[in-house]
Amino acid sequence: IEFQAINHLMHIAPSNLIDTINRLNNDDTVDGIILQLPLPLHLVDKTEKFIDAIRSDKDVDDHTTSNYNSYRQTSIPPITIPVVAAVREILLEINEPLQGKDIVTIGRSKYIGTPLALMLSQSTTDSKSSLISGATVTICHGDTHLNNLTWYCKNSDIVISTVGRAKVVQHRMIKEGVVVIDVGISKSWTDKAVTKVKLVARWITPVSGGVSRITVACLVSNLLELARQRQKK
Repeated sequence: IEFQAINHLMHIAPSNLIDTINRLNNDDTVDGIILQLPLPLHLVDKTEKFIDAIRSDKDVDDHTTSNYNSYRQTSIPPITIPVVAAVREILLEINEPLQGKDIVTIGRSKYIGTPLALMLSQSTTDSKSSLISGATVTICHGDTHLNNLTWYCKNSDIVISTVGRAKVVQHRMIKEGVVVIDVGISKSWTDKAVTKVKLVARWITPVSGGVSRITVACLVSNLLELARQRQKK
């Protein structure tokens, strides 16, 4: 894969960023475009506008509104948001059927928490997808009272944290044999609090080197699929 990083100055004008995206959209040698988030502070409130400027058939992150809506409307989308796909691959790898299971996702962001909950709870007839669907999913977030968060986690078979903050899930909040998936980036793997969680959980992903590595692989998989689709056209 040939990769080009375009590093704009922090104070780039919105119109210049749009121009860059449009140039890449119209370049037939480019199969995929990634807009690195978060954007500089003066552009943050226009994040969705910049993402939607990317052609949907070059949207490797699967973040454009058209691709997001397509994801919500079909149980087997052509590509999946990489971090959501990474969680799917982890659950498939440990052979954890989800039908009838209770899952808590901590975080409700448009690009991780919400689509993840949708994937885990959806109904599908596809044999592979059926293994990681059909669960009862509860979404907890910043407005969830700590006592309620503890109750939901304690009564769940799988706990998935997507908030990007270390030590949100404590050992006293989970039951014996739970599966814990940490989508965060805080490096707390050797912390005493995390060690206690390891002792209770049946499976737990490390940070770093856990979900993040699989996310990169899923990102590359998305790029290959988009390239194949473009070749067919």
